[in-house]
Amino acid sequence: MDGECSRGDNQESILSHQTSEPRYMTYEYLESITNVFSEERIIGRGSYGVVYKGVEDGKTIAVKKFKSLFDEKKFMKEVNYLKMLNHKNIVPYIGYCNENPKIKQMFNGELVLVEEPHMLLCMEYLPNGSLRDYIADKSSRLDWRKWYTIIEGISQGLNYLLGQDPPVTHLDLKPENILLDDNMEPKVADFGLSRLLYENNTIETVNFAGTLGYMPPERIHENKISTRFDIFSFGVIILEIIIGDRNYPAVNETPFDDFIEMQLQKWGEKKMNKQDNTSFKIDCQQIRRCIRIGLLCVQPDRKKRPEIKDIIQMLRDYLDEDISVPKELIVVEPRELRFCLEPNKRIRCLVNITNCTHQHVRFHCRVKKAASNHYSFEPEKGTLCPFSILTVSFVIEELGELPLDFQCHDQLLVTSTEMPDDKPFPTSMRYKVDLTVVYERPVRPVEPPLVPRAGFPENQYMDILINCIRQNLGFFNGRPIAACVVYRCLLQWKSFEAERTDHFDRIMTCMHSAVYDKGYSELAYWFSNSCTLLVLMQRTFETAPTTIFGPRRRLKFVELVKRIIE
Repeated sequence: MDGECSRGDNQESILSHQTSEPRYMTYEYLESITNVFSEERIIGRGSYGVVYKGVEDGKTIAVKKFKSLFDEKKFMKEVNYLKMLNHKNIVPYIGYCNENPKIKQMFNGELVLVEEPHMLLCMEYLPNGSLRDYIADKSSRLDWRKWYTIIEGISQGLNYLLGQDPPVTHLDLKPENILLDDNMEPKVADFGLSRLLYENNTIETVNFAGTLGYMPPERIHENKISTRFDIFSFGVIILEIIIGDRNYPAVNETPFDDFIEMQLQKWGEKKMNKQDNTSFKIDCQQIRRCIRIGLLCVQPDRKKRPEIKDIIQMLRDYLDEDISVPKELIVVEPRELRFCLEPNKRIRCLVNITNCTHQHVRFHCRVKKAASNHYSFEPEKGTLCPFSILTVSFVIEELGELPLDFQCHDQLLVTSTEMPDDKPFPTSMRYKVDLTVVYERPVRPVEPPLVPRAGFPENQYMDILINCIRQNLGFFNGRPIAACVVYRCLLQWKSFEAERTDHFDRIMTCMHSAVYDKGYSELAYWFSNSCTLLVLMQRTFETAPTTIFGPRRRLKFVELVKRIIE
């Protein structure tokens, strides 16, 4: 056969020429390095074949064996595509095999010679698996910065394919066909369905499979493919990376802005759970931008989808903004420090300082204006790594006497600059953040009016209240209140007793004050939780003979939990 070479030549092509254009390899050789295509060597399956791991002398490649029903002309067409493709975000192919040996088979009781086609492609083996492995990983091993790099890499690979003359459409772009190298750089793989588009870049076809969920409506309803086919698939992948599944909103369903904010809230929860040092405030704009790009890509009307060059530009525009000098070196939150004063006691207020730049930033906390020098900072100064967060304790030292009117006009200051640690803090380069101080009165336990006692007329409304709570009335940030979360906090206190405790009274007092403050934005939240606490307390001690809070005895933590479960 033309182009056929010996096994030794094949070894040389695999071990020494993995970056050259695809070269011919014999079927016998590929059998030897895949252990005769054994089950334990399978590393992937697709609609048109199976992928095996080929190993020899410590070198590893991936060998894709196409099904025998695969069209030979189509196979050689793909090989010809691969010979002209060379991009860092495209999986490099290093060899191929196309043989049709004659074998003996029984036909109508007689042995006959029939051709058994062998069509295989050899490509670089990427040990980090596919993008699907990481999307399905609920532990979120990758932070947003890495996800953003992956999205950008896929867009570059897709831009390269669609930029060919004529354009090459992948037609089966999905997470399983995005492989990751040692540096987690994405590479587009598996061109088993790829097509060259001519003339108006739109053709009609009925003879390819594709993957449901990644195919655009025009393919399903009209059997049409175009350069916007892969744009739709790419949009699904972007949204799947951010959402974790393909459950994105249709055009007439959830408003896009509401959907975006909901996803940002979920990413915020992931960040809190991981407790990483990446500033979520910095990532928010990138996430918001990518969601918008994804939603534009999955529009049902293919003419409304952006071209790949427009997507590249949208991502690049943000990148340029991100690396430019920001207006703020640091973000300080909160900027209003509220100290609940108590006599002869050090009071702390925690402040988060976020570095918004790609540079190391020095910061310095100090008093700008104060009636007396009773403030300290832990730490007072230091250096922030790029895109990191540091929590600083702002402390009011022990006060012998509390202010009579609790009025405070003190101001604190955080200054910062991009400077090496071994240089002084120049006044001309300071970025300043002013902080205000507010004194709060200590909350003293009082009889909470919202707590009904035995013998009070309010008890007759208890059943109505319980029914209301069971319906999850009360919301915070658009989400139903999780009643038992509050109660679990009470159960954690070792001093919890059968009677009302100071802890319980203090919470109820705060909630009651919030209810009567007409300007309080979270009134519904606090009122719902106060009712919830009341109901849970009643359920816990409903067997008590005297009051709803039970007899004066200390209950064990385990006993309380058992009563709640029952």
